[in-house]
Amino acid sequence: MHVLWNQLERAARLRKKELAITCGEERLNWCDALERAGKIARVLHDNGVRDGARVAFISPNNITYMLMTFAAEAAGGIFAPVNSRFTVAEIVEQLEDLTPALLIAAPPFVELAREAAGQVGVPVLPMDGEAGSFDALVDAATAFPPVGSPADQPVAIFYTGGTTGRGKGVILTNERLVLNALQWAYGVSAKNDERLLVVAPMFHMVAALNAIITAVLGCNLTILERFTPEGTLAAIARERVTNLALVPAMIDMLLAVEGFATYDLSSLRMLTYGGSPITQTTLARALDALPHVRLYQVYGQTEGGPTISTLSSEYHSTDPAHAERLRSAGKPLPLTDLRIVHPDDSECAPGEPGEITVRGPAVSPGYWNRPEETSAAIRNGWLHTGDAGYLDKDGFLFIVGRIKEMIVTGGENVYAAEVERAVLQHDAVEECAVIGIPSERWGEAVHAIVRLRDGATADEDEIIAFCRSRISAFKSPSSVSFPQAPFPLTAAGKIDKRALRAAFW
Repeated sequence: MHVLWNQLERAARLRKKELAITCGEERLNWCDALERAGKIARVLHDNGVRDGARVAFISPNNITYMLMTFAAEAAGGIFAPVNSRFTVAEIVEQLEDLTPALLIAAPPFVELAREAAGQVGVPVLPMDGEAGSFDALVDAATAFPPVGSPADQPVAIFYTGGTTGRGKGVILTNERLVLNALQWAYGVSAKNDERLLVVAPMFHMVAALNAIITAVLGCNLTILERFTPEGTLAAIARERVTNLALVPAMIDMLLAVEGFATYDLSSLRMLTYGGSPITQTTLARALDALPHVRLYQVYGQTEGGPTISTLSSEYHSTDPAHAERLRSAGKPLPLTDLRIVHPDDSECAPGEPGEITVRGPAVSPGYWNRPEETSAAIRNGWLHTGDAGYLDKDGFLFIVGRIKEMIVTGGENVYAAEVERAVLQHDAVEECAVIGIPSERWGEAVHAIVRLRDGATADEDEIIAFCRSRISAFKSPSSVSFPQAPFPLTAAGKIDKRALRAAFW
């Protein structure tokens, strides 16, 4: 059974010569996309990617990236993207865990890939257009009869960011990827005439899911090699994009572009965001600038499929009646069940914080080569996300932080994300990270690290008082610092709190 490959075949059969994928000057219709994917599958299979073997891939965003998961599945292998922000040591670590048959590398990462792969004996196939390169082999390849893999077999491994230690490879299977694409489409009311735009790096599961969604819906996908605010706005106007996924910081950057109002964004009808809370300031600006666009918040993690819940567009407004709902991550997708539990896995009451657990047919079966960590994360059929949150009486999910980022101050549990949401409501605040720092009196104290917007001013007392007007005093920061330098980031592009804590402990 070729669950993923069948989606590509189906799209080509129904859409034929309609435009499927655009990246820069390259444009493929659905028949051409199917043919290209088949040739890639031939090259993979001929180079040992079969019978469950892994192919690692490091590249900027491009059309080949979009087709790799389908091609690897057709060859009988497993696709494993490599974070292009990784150092040699981090790539070596991932290759040692994967033991891939092949590492495909595109410029400008070819030499980086060769240095890392040389340390573990993995062959490298460059995408540099030279004789014998991956591109040349694909151009010369013939059609490949798909080998495929069973519906429940792994077809992709995406590595987590490793914010709490070494990154883990999350296993994703044939049917789970297709099912989560359908869940997402239902959750945001997507149609088969969508024109999607991917701007996030495609080694992130959210961007990769868009490739699956494109085939499942038979719609259209535009890929940008990297995110720039001006380039994104130009692509929306040029390609008549209808659907865009961003993190709130990217939304801020788009709205700050000089001449924003001159771009024709009339085609855009949906904007999904996730990865961090959206501030009231950013939301108000987005609603004012894009009154015709539906906003959806999406909560998930790679292990969750990746999408777990959505907050629908009806709650995205500046109406005070929706202020509380706007803080939530919405409700779980169809077929996804969600519980909040205590450490002993007993269920929490409504409004009581605990660990968010989920189960459903799209949830990952576990981690690659990590049986003990898989057993710890998936217990009695429930994925323990490591996120802390609570459900209100109507079943809306509120996220309060990571379990491991909980600050214990004077015997009280404080979740960093809840404090960060309060700080981010201040109009002067651009970014915020909350950590626990040593306290002789309380064991730990809540400390906020704040970066202000350009031209804005605020001091420690103002930020603390502002928080105390919104959350309990014991949760509010007892100290605030205002660094000038940007926050340190992990390879996944998230604020590196371990690096921030290191300065205090």
